[in-house]
Amino acid sequence: MYQGVLLTDSSSLAELKADHLKSLAAPMDAYWEEALIGYADHYELKIESVRSGFYCLNTDKQLVALYLSPEVANHGEKVLSYIVDEHEVSAALVGTNDPYFLGLCLDIATGSQVHTLLFQDSQTSSIELTGFDQLSFELASDDDFADVFEHYCATSGSFDLESVESGYADIKGYVRSVMDEHQIFMLRQQGKLIATSECRFSKTQKPYADVGMIVAGKHRRKGVGSYILARTKAFCHERDAIPICSCEAGNVGSKKAIIRAGFVSRHRILLTSFGS
Repeated sequence: MYQGVLLTDSSSLAELKADHLKSLAAPMDAYWEEALIGYADHYELKIESVRSGFYCLNTDKQLVALYLSPEVANHGEKVLSYIVDEHEVSAALVGTNDPYFLGLCLDIATGSQVHTLLFQDSQTSSIELTGFDQLSFELASDDDFADVFEHYCATSGSFDLESVESGYADIKGYVRSVMDEHQIFMLRQQGKLIATSECRFSKTQKPYADVGMIVAGKHRRKGVGSYILARTKAFCHERDAIPICSCEAGNVGSKKAIIRAGFVSRHRILLTSFGS
């Protein structure tokens, strides 16, 4: 009755994925949409040979997306059981902003924990960040690529030629893609790069824009993260975009910086476990 068809090209699911995004109670963070879900294995779901939805599994065999068309939504419980049994799924990563998927997971979950905090802009917050007059805030250009790349690598571990050549190719490609397709802003102190922020205007969830920041180690806990996020938020507002962001639940420093920049977390990503 139920069949999951692995797709090598998920573009054929574009209409269903658009319907899924419309069904959410709050926008999906770009990292989850483009990376966690985007790079997962996509399965077209068929019920009695009729195309009825889709689901996605990451390399850890975690279910990261499940959507059924409204006409067959009542099959959800049986569909989830089929997926769990068929693929030996041990857990799901599911947002509280996706009530249908979340409800199905909670029905069979043996445990759950908060994995990620999802933040939205709080228009009621008063942001007064002072003491940063000596810092320059500017959009990164191609000439800044080497500095930005080194800054990203340094946050991932030691920055040396051997590690860059052997293990940082993915970071180089990521930085290039963000600079080419979105925006990276730089915060410099006396010419030295101390923080960056990203701004991604969503193509699928307008008018939302995802923002995030990376602060050099010795400049953390000084308000720098909040300041660059606040400046990036202002950039979004000037373009009638609504900024959103996220951070891992255990990242206390990022959480404090995001809240101070005027964001509020109303939704979570939960890691729900199945089985014993």
